[in-house]
Amino acid sequence: MEQTLNKNIEYAMKRLLEAGLLSEEAKGLFLDKDCIITETCVNERFNYHVFNFRTHEKKYLGYRKSRMTVEQLIVLQTKVKELEIYNKTIPKDSEALIAFIFTEIFTNYGFCVREEQVDLAIHMYHAMMNRDISMSDIPVGLGKTHAYLVAAIVYNLSNKRNFFERRNYNHSRIFENTSPMPIVITTSSIQLQQAIEKEYIPSISKMLLENGIINEPITSVQRKGKENYICDLRLKNYVNTINTSKKPESELKALKQLMLGYHIDLTEVKGITNYDKRKIHVLSDNCYSCKCSNTCRFQRFMKEARGSHYTFQICNHNYYLADVLKRKKGLKSLLPSYKAVIVDEAHKLVSVAEDMYGISLYKKEIKSMIQKAKPHMSKTVIGKSSILVAKEALRLLDSMFESLNEQLINERFEDDSNKYSVKITSATKNEMNRLRLNLERLADLQQPQKTLLIIGLKRVAKDIGNMIGTNTISWIEFPKGTDDIELHTVNKWLAKNIREDIFSKDLPFILTSGTIAVNNDFSYFSKGLGLDNEKGKHIIRVSQNSPFDYYQNTIRYQSINIPYPDANDEKYIKAIGSEITSLIEASHGHALVLFTSYTSMKKVYEILKSTHFDFPVFQLLKGKSQSINNFRESNNGVLLACGSAWEGIDFKGDLLSHLIIVKLPFLVPDPITDEQQNQFADFDDFKKEILIPRMLIRLKQGYGRAIRSEKDTAVISLLDCRANGNYKNVVSNALPECRITHDIDDVKQFILMKKKSNYF
Repeated sequence: MEQTLNKNIEYAMKRLLEAGLLSEEAKGLFLDKDCIITETCVNERFNYHVFNFRTHEKKYLGYRKSRMTVEQLIVLQTKVKELEIYNKTIPKDSEALIAFIFTEIFTNYGFCVREEQVDLAIHMYHAMMNRDISMSDIPVGLGKTHAYLVAAIVYNLSNKRNFFERRNYNHSRIFENTSPMPIVITTSSIQLQQAIEKEYIPSISKMLLENGIINEPITSVQRKGKENYICDLRLKNYVNTINTSKKPESELKALKQLMLGYHIDLTEVKGITNYDKRKIHVLSDNCYSCKCSNTCRFQRFMKEARGSHYTFQICNHNYYLADVLKRKKGLKSLLPSYKAVIVDEAHKLVSVAEDMYGISLYKKEIKSMIQKAKPHMSKTVIGKSSILVAKEALRLLDSMFESLNEQLINERFEDDSNKYSVKITSATKNEMNRLRLNLERLADLQQPQKTLLIIGLKRVAKDIGNMIGTNTISWIEFPKGTDDIELHTVNKWLAKNIREDIFSKDLPFILTSGTIAVNNDFSYFSKGLGLDNEKGKHIIRVSQNSPFDYYQNTIRYQSINIPYPDANDEKYIKAIGSEITSLIEASHGHALVLFTSYTSMKKVYEILKSTHFDFPVFQLLKGKSQSINNFRESNNGVLLACGSAWEGIDFKGDLLSHLIIVKLPFLVPDPITDEQQNQFADFDDFKKEILIPRMLIRLKQGYGRAIRSEKDTAVISLLDCRANGNYKNVVSNALPECRITHDIDDVKQFILMKKKSNYF
């Protein structure tokens, strides 16, 4: 028996009052399923009734000369459960309950019913109950977040019901999958994580509480990397060393208030700079040697967050995979034991795994560590040894990266590529091994008080040792705006690692996104996760069409005027510049222009900048998000964008009424793609199974920028001549059905017909 009295009675009381079934003196005490218990005091006598607020049935429970205590109300709750009018409207079957929540509860709060959304939630629920792997390709607007949250809540209720029922038969037995373990939700973006925790879950919890579906609030906790949290020790040391004459008084006051307050999450702290935040956030290495763990707010938060009392643990893909890797190594996990995993924005999981499973060496970082470990001068034996070892380590470090860099002498450097394949030869491995030994020796020669430096040197030495292996893909990168060089490696069998480390667990997995299938085919996505030949678990795949009316609300313009794409061909650049100019004039601005190349984007920007439009033109460069804000504020501007803008920007309404896709987004080749190609004997097979599906998924991501709600109307323009030629059928099949034109006058007419006067 649940010992919780649900006090969320306002909604039920309102319905009974509107029906004229309650007097103004009646007081609601608690809600249980569809029944509410009321108390009315007349002539110093307390009368108790139970109402079914949906059927309007009523039962008199009796009276007392004194008001009931909480303990007495709990006993009364047991008696109410035995009445005929109790729980007559809430389905006991889980599948019916899911439908009831969407059709009977959510609709009373302004939500509309979508049968596809109900079916999706039921599908996800069954996948959880059967411990299946569910893959669902769900477009924007269908409401997949509500679907998986409702499915997970009902799954949780089923688990609790099983737990209480079985416990009555055998108190000593621990029943598998019936303990109050949380459900993990992992997403790619922090915005979605925050929305789930702050908006979706509280809203659903309130509606279900007010309708008697649950008696306790649904709880969640958002888990982030350590850099998002305050370190008490670093905060104290930083405040004590601030030059008060140079620090603005408001910022100093905010920092001092932090020392006295209860804040833990730096994203919620106001009044301090990003520089301040970098100075006071938790450092991983610090926690290994910190002596303040008993009083540290971060450690208290971590202990609380790891509790099993939360319904949901919410994190990003990096955090989830970090937990997976810690468990694999037998280390203390970041997350508590969980009973199900929901992966939203699942299309990002493989790329995150490439980073998390990979190993990276940063030359500047290693060089800085060595220099900090090297004494300027010393007469001691240890000091002299440190100088010699540090000099040799620096020499080996330079030699190692020089030998790798020499492999790129004949490499054609593309502006939009930053990954260059290299081979770690036997000679390079020898240098790396000697560097590893020198770093370990240098760490051993340090004074004990240099704990963080010792940890850092040993960590790098360990990474180098792990890099010197077979079956790895290696490449170097040159970070933009720096003179640094980085070496990265990842295991060739990454998909196999993902399958074994994640999906071999006896847990249900819900993998969902709007772009993990091409024409209902999940092969490319499945292959990346190592699930293309999975035989140990049942995999269910669901793909649904967009709920938006693309045929009425969009028109697709496909250019027949542009030559074959080549960013280095001035005729091509001039042609797309002219075409884009005509198109954005036809839509009076309000346009997002998506490029696959920063080189092309910059050249076209110069062309557009010289044209005298009635609307502003912006270009979104790497790390310059202000252009997005400027575009939003312009109301009718044009934004040229590349890279993450293909999936990471959300513009609703008339602001974005014209999406222009300059080129089919075949991604720039990288070392991992090159290795994938080596696995195919025939290039045509590689193109069919990897290149084209990858391009179509990216195209769908970009295409989805245009229509974000039922009321949005937009022109979508494709300027790549291949969309009318070799790839006409695959492109057409992958995108929503709509009207297609090759005439810009049709674009003008569509805008005139669909937009109101204040648009122009």
